[in-house]
Amino acid sequence: MAKLHSAFFALCVALTTPTVTFAADAPASPTPEKQKTADEWAEEAFALVAKGEYPKAVAAYQRAYQISADGRNLYNIANIYDRKLHEREVAADYYRRYLHLPQTEPDLTKRATERLAALKEEEEAIRKNAATATANGSSSQGSSVVVPPATRAPGSDAERPDTTRSTMQISGIVAGSTGLALLGAGAVFGILAKSKNDDAAKHCNGSACNDSEALSLTDDARRWATLSTIGFIAGGVGVAGGLLLYFLAPDNKKSTALQIAPKIGPQTAGITLGGTWK
Repeated sequence: MAKLHSAFFALCVALTTPTVTFAADAPASPTPEKQKTADEWAEEAFALVAKGEYPKAVAAYQRAYQISADGRNLYNIANIYDRKLHEREVAADYYRRYLHLPQTEPDLTKRATERLAALKEEEEAIRKNAATATANGSSSQGSSVVVPPATRAPGSDAERPDTTRSTMQISGIVAGSTGLALLGAGAVFGILAKSKNDDAAKHCNGSACNDSEALSLTDDARRWATLSTIGFIAGGVGVAGGLLLYFLAPDNKKSTALQIAPKIGPQTAGITLGGTWK
């Protein structure tokens, strides 16, 4: 009976004794992360702008505005889209959001209003230029277009001026004029020869002529007669050649040069033709 009372007492003590828990056995509670203030987000955004990280700066200003609802953050976002990212429509939207706030700063209100007006003018100018370009493109398609002549390769036959025919005609005129001059000279030489021959005849008695003066006059007459003959021959050839060159000038544009020169010698008379053809 005594043993039964002892067991019952021990059970009661076990049930009523408090359980001791050590700190090392308890789970660690998480330490809450420090939340940034609106000013800290704004300062971070300002530093990001200085670094040129504009999208991150916009995100930081948006966090600052969500915390404090400070309109200056909206203005700063609009300014980044306007001046740095050059997105006019987004910038204009943020400028308008700032102006619609219940409380705004006079200086920033003025700047936002001026930038909205400037952005609107820029947008209208772009649309006007686009419309003008479209109109000009339509009118140019409907109007006649003067097409310049096709460019020819240097040295090609099509590039060369059509001067072959006129060159040969001019050469023919020159040759004919030279021939006429030679004919005239032949006639003069013939007159001189006849005159010398007549003077020699005065010193002779029939066919016998032993006078030295008569012999000298006869020699002069022969020389003048020879020159007269050469002049007539060369002049005739020159006139004939000039006529041929003038009326038979080719149209194939192949002739590049033509040279004409009289040829006179003791026993010959005429003209020489020289040139190159391609």
